[in-house]
Amino acid sequence: MICPSCGFDSSTKKQANFTPLIQALMSKRSKSTNNVLGNIFKTIKEYHPLAVKTIYFFLRDIEDVEDRVVRFSIGQYYKAEKYTDKNIHYLKAMILNYGKDSSKLKDTEKKIYGGKPPVREVINE
Repeated sequence: MICPSCGFDSSTKKQANFTPLIQALMSKRSKSTNNVLGNIFKTIKEYHPLAVKTIYFFLRDIEDVEDRVVRFSIGQYYKAEKYTDKNIHYLKAMILNYGKDSSKLKDTEKKIYGGKPPVREVINE
């Protein structure tokens, strides 16, 4: 049995091999999301140490978040260039918080910008 928090396998008394677990989690995502995730992992590795174990727990934590939310949050992370001083845990918090608040954001934007204009009939005389 593998511990969900640290990855220790009690049946073999060894640390779990995270590579097949990462591949399983990545296979659930779309191709474009996988490309974006791969690029962000490479970029973060340039500035911060990034272990395979950390990548696995990151992917496991964002497993239930939609692909569009993941891509949008990573785009915001790139735009603000947070990868230079913030690590993968900051990105995970961005993704999870945006995922929780996305429905509220849509309602707020609808109030600010308004809905679609009403359809009016044109009378030709």
